[in-house]
Amino acid sequence: MRTRLRVRRALTLIELLVVVGIIGLLVGLLPPAVQAAREAARSAQCANNLRQIGLASQNYVSRFGKYPCVYDGIVIKSAEYPGVAIYSQRFSHWTRILPDLDQNVLYDQLNFTDVLSDPSRSKPDSNAENSSAISTVLRAFLCPSDAAAAVIGTTGDTNYRVNIGWSNMLQILGDDPNGGPFNSAQGSPAAVTDGLSNTVPASEKLRGIVEGSPFDPRTSMASGFVGTTPAETYHMCATKTSRHFGYMTYAGLSRAVATQAHTMYGHIGLPNDPSADCLGRVLFWYGMASARSNPPGGVQAAFADGSVRFVKSSVNRQVWKAIGTRAGAEAVSADSF
Repeated sequence: MRTRLRVRRALTLIELLVVVGIIGLLVGLLPPAVQAAREAARSAQCANNLRQIGLASQNYVSRFGKYPCVYDGIVIKSAEYPGVAIYSQRFSHWTRILPDLDQNVLYDQLNFTDVLSDPSRSKPDSNAENSSAISTVLRAFLCPSDAAAAVIGTTGDTNYRVNIGWSNMLQILGDDPNGGPFNSAQGSPAAVTDGLSNTVPASEKLRGIVEGSPFDPRTSMASGFVGTTPAETYHMCATKTSRHFGYMTYAGLSRAVATQAHTMYGHIGLPNDPSADCLGRVLFWYGMASARSNPPGGVQAAFADGSVRFVKSSVNRQVWKAIGTRAGAEAVSADSF
C-alpha cells in the first residue's frame, strides 16, 4: 500500500511581506494607544483630586456655615519696598480645608497668627515657624499630567487654584458679584445666586519650571504694570507676551500662600489662553492668571455643586466669564462649555 506524503507549502515572499507589514502597523499603533490610555488615567486622577478638594470645601461649609475666604491678608509694609504691601498674613484657602482632607496634623502645625511671606519673594527663613507644614508634599494637590514640571523651592506646590472670578484681584476684598464664590469673608452657598451647578470655585493650572528657563507663555508669568480693570489687564498681558517686560518662571510654588503666583486664578483669560499670565512687578497677588493644563484642549473645573467637568479651551469668552462669577445673573446652559 502506497502512502501519500503531504507537502506543506511555505509562505511566498509576498505573503511574508504582507504579514511583516501588518505586524509593523500594529506595533506602530501600540505606543500612541498606550500613551493615550496613560494620559486618560492621569486626567482621571487629576479630576478626582479636584473633586476631593471641592468636597472638602463643602465639608468646611458644613462645619462653619461659610466658605473659607480666598484671601485673609493683613497688610504689612516692607522696608525693601516702602509704601507697598508686600508681606502679609495671607494663608490660602487650601490651608483652611486641610482638616477636611484628613490632614489634621499639618493643619495643627500651622500658626495662623504668624506672618506668612511669599517664598518666591522672601528669605528662606521668613516662614521658619510654618516651614515644616507648608513644605510637606501632598499628592492631592498635584496633577499627574504635570509631573514633569520642576518647580523651584522647598515648599509644597500645587496644580489647583481657587477662582477669584472676573477680577484682577483689586476687587477681591469687596462684595463684587463678578468675584468667585470664595472671595468674600462671609461667602456661603446662598451667596452664589448664579447657581452652584453654574459656578466654578476651582480649576487647574500648570506649575512653573526651573528659574532661568526660556519664556513659555503656558508656564511663565510676565511682570510689570498690569492695568487696573480686568479688560485693561488682559490687554496688558497680551502685550507682554511678545514684548517680554521681564518674567518669572515659577508658579504654584506654594499651596499655602494666597496669591495669583501660586494658589489663585481668574476668568479674565480663557482656559489655556494664548496670552501669558502676568502679575504686578511687586504685587504678586495682582494681575491675571489663567487656568492651564496638559494637554491644552481644555481644563478640569470643579463646580460648586461638587461636580467636576471638562471645559474646552474654545469655550465662548462670555460663558467662561459667566461660570466664573458667583452673582453675575448670566444664563448659562451646561452644553455651552
